[in-house]
Formats: sequence, C-alpha cells, structure tokens
Amino acid sequence: MTIDRILVRGRSKVAWLDTAVPEEAKAVFEKREHAVEQCTAAQLAEPAYLAGIGAVVLTGNPTDSVPLRRQLTDHARTLLAYDCRVIVITALDDATRKSLIATVGRLQLPNARLVSTDDKETFKGFQDPEGDPPLPHVRFYAPSTPWETIANFVAYHPAGKTPDPTVVIVPEDSFEEFDRLLLRRAFAGCAEVHLAPMEGGRSGANVYRAQARIDGFSGGWTQPYFVKTGKRKAIVKEFVNYEEKVDPYVPFHLGPNLLRDRCCLDAMRGVIVGDYVEESESLKQCASGGRAAQAIACLFDRTLRGWYRNSEPDNRLLMDIVYLPKDYPEAVIKTAREIGAKFDSKAFTEHFARCTDKPWLSGPVHGDLHATNVRVRATEAIVIDFGAHRDDLVLRDIARLEVSLLVDGFEGAPYENMMDRAKYKGKDWLESVEKLYHVNPTANDPRPHEDPKSPSYWFHTCVRQIRLHARQFERGRAQYAAALALELLIKSSRDDEVLPFESYRRAAAFYLAEQLLLSVFPAVAVAKTA
Repeated sequence: MTIDRILVRGRSKVAWLDTAVPEEAKAVFEKREHAVEQCTAAQLAEPAYLAGIGAVVLTGNPTDSVPLRRQLTDHARTLLAYDCRVIVITALDDATRKSLIATVGRLQLPNARLVSTDDKETFKGFQDPEGDPPLPHVRFYAPSTPWETIANFVAYHPAGKTPDPTVVIVPEDSFEEFDRLLLRRAFAGCAEVHLAPMEGGRSGANVYRAQARIDGFSGGWTQPYFVKTGKRKAIVKEFVNYEEKVDPYVPFHLGPNLLRDRCCLDAMRGVIVGDYVEESESLKQCASGGRAAQAIACLFDRTLRGWYRNSEPDNRLLMDIVYLPKDYPEAVIKTAREIGAKFDSKAFTEHFARCTDKPWLSGPVHGDLHATNVRVRATEAIVIDFGAHRDDLVLRDIARLEVSLLVDGFEGAPYENMMDRAKYKGKDWLESVEKLYHVNPTANDPRPHEDPKSPSYWFHTCVRQIRLHARQFERGRAQYAAALALELLIKSSRDDEVLPFESYRRAAAFYLAEQLLLSVFPAVAVAKTA
C-alpha cells in the first residue's frame, strides 16, 4: 500500500447561503463528520470565513431563477478561488436551464450536470463539454437528488488548501487579484515567494522562476520552482499532459517534475508549479555559444525517445495531413520579395503536392519544440512546457527546432565585435545560412560546411546534428525537406510583434522555404506575382 499520512481536515464546514439547513441534510452531513450552518452573503465576503468552509449550498426558487443567478454572479468565482465546493440545488426545467446556462456562460463558470448537447457553443473556450471538469467547479443537482449522493460527493472530494494571507508575494503588484489568490494557495505555508519572469513561448501563459521561504522548524529557502499562470483550460491541458503523456515516457531527470499539491485552479485561471531546472541554460543560449551538439544528441536519443519510438506509419499524403498557412504579415512578404522570393500560396501548394512519398511516421510529439523549451545542463537536454503536446508527424517536431534556431537563435548570439553583429543581421547573415537550404537536408551527398570563423558556424553545427537524427524518421524521399519547408512557412506567417531584424529573419524563412522546395521538388514553374 502507499504511505498514508493522516492530515488535519480544516475545512469540514458546509454552509447554506440565506437558507435554513434541511433537517434531513443536516443528519446526513453530520454523519460524515461535516458541520453545517446557514450563512449570509456578507460572511461569504470575508476571507477568514471562506477559509473555514469546504462547501456552499445554493438553492433555487422553482418559479424565479433571478435570486440564484444573482448569487452565482456575486459569489461563485470567489468561492471557486478558495477551492470551495459549490453545490446548486434547483429544478432544471427548460426555462430555468436556459437562464442558468446564460448566466454560467457569461461568468465562464466551469460546471457539472448542467451542459446539454445543445449548449456546447455556450461553453466553448473555457471547458470541455464532455464529462465533469476538474474541481473546483459549480455542481448542479435536482431537488429530488438524495442528500446522501450530495454529501458523499463533498466527502470524497474535500476542499483543498485555502489562500494563505500571510504569504508575501514579491512583486505583488505584478499579479491580478485572482492570480494572487492562486499563488497564495499554491504556496500556502510559505512565508514568502519571490517570482522572476522567465523567457518562454508565446502561448499567453506567464512563466516564472520562484524562490520560496518556509518559516519554522527545518524551514528556510527551498529549492527553486517554475511557476506558470494562465487560462484554466490551457493549464488543465498541460497538467493532464504531464500526468499522462510526460511522466510515463520522458526520463524523470530530463523533464521538470510537477509538485501536484501546489497546482491549482479557480473559475478562469490556473497555476502549475514544478521543480525548476537549476544550473541550466536554454538551448538557444547554448547553441549560439557553440555548446549544443551533445545536448541535441541527448534530446533525440534519450529525452524524446520514449515518444518517438511509439510512432506509427501514416499512409496519407502530406497535403492530406497538414494545412499550409494562408496569410502572412505584409512586412514579411514585402521583405521576402526584396530578398528574391517569388512564390505565392498556389505555387507552394503545388510544390508540396509533389511530396508523394509515404508513409510518414506519426506519433506523440512535443508540439512546440523551440529552442527556449529545451533547457541544457552540461550535456543533458531537458524539455519543458508541454501545453502543445499532441500526436503529429515526428519530422515536423524536429524541423520546428531547426527553424527556431534559424529565426530565434541569432538573437543575442556572440560576435567578435559590434561590426560583425550588424553585418550578420541582414543579407550577409542570409548568405551564410542559405546554402543549407539548396540541398535535400537528409541526402547522403556531402553537406556544405561553413567557415569556422563565421558567426553562423554554430548554426551549421546544430543543423548537421539535427538532420542526422531526422534521417532515421524518414520513410520516403525528401520528407524532412517538406516538413522543414512547412515549418519555415509557419514561422514566417506568425504575426507576433517582433524586432526589425527578427522580422527580416522571418522573411528569410519564407524565401528559404521556396528555395528548399525548388531544390527538392523542382518540376513546377515559379508563380509570377504583381
């Protein structure tokens, strides 16, 4: 059996809002060692009171849903932020259901037992309409539901940690009210937590390096953590990916480990906390410093091997599997034309359609394998940020890393002097990498080598290592070339606000995708554009 620690349950009180506790309910809950009482709206506004209750029961009027909808509007989000179980007991006739769905949809409250097959669109974007969402959520019951059923749910799913008001968050002003409550739940029992922003992806989530201090016996500064805050749906998805897709397949020392008792949700937001990969640097930093060859080998030979070895043949054509970008930022297209690009969307489609070799290998992939989602410690490659994990073409995952190093890796790369830095942000930079995209990347013919004195030499070294590993996942001619061209186009189509030199590199990615397709699938005339 597992180690079973008997902990103090401090939130066993169940409160009925503005309603007397039914005698039958009182007996059932007290039998399960819950204290029950009636409470007021004013009490639910007091943090000290909220910290002592594990569940709140709201009861609806069968002829008037307005009071219940007002209670949900006034209290539901705060109750969920305190991880209280919110139980709603009301008749769910068509009129009541329609009005409650409108309120719950407006408030974006995760709920159970309310959504019907006709109401999926109302809840799109903040919960999965299939099955019960993770707790905390608002749970609806009909008045005919036995109190034993409701009491058993509360007993089997007790409220978790409450926000600890004594935790000092530094810097506190950087967080909105509900994110502060989540952080005080995540770090309950700590005296203070210092959060420093970390470089990350562009998913909308915020990532921090956290250093926490615990007072008392055996206290002090803990090992550092990583903390990610973001929208509830995205946080839930990443948490599930850690539970089901990362832990069983990625070696424990080559991926961050979650601290599950510090991960929590409210109605609209969530927090993930895990072990920080200490004494490491991003692959982007490592690569541009000329130290990445062994780390890239580790990434594909060890870190991601558990996923990639489960890939299966996919006998569809490439154009039946992927979608090409349709729109590109105007500035990117303008610069790409100045560089020499001539393709339009139709020409790209025709060239990709010539990649007819199959099968492709498809299976579990990281999904966002850019150079800042790989941390390097000595020669080990540690992957982070699993929110985009999915089944996809393995070669696309590998190509994303190469494209990330091409477009992002030169930002902040070391140079001999400032003149070299300026020189290798424009056409001379493009000339130094272009030769890599005029050949089939995984062919057995000799690979072009860059001058060791060139500031782009590190990139050539990384590319040779990446393509060496890509070759083993090809099941047809030039499949990696097609995947690489696709990822170059996707990178160039991103409309993020970027610095001018990165915009230039994205335009170059568009141009290089064209050159790569012309080199490998050359039998289509170049489309003329106005």
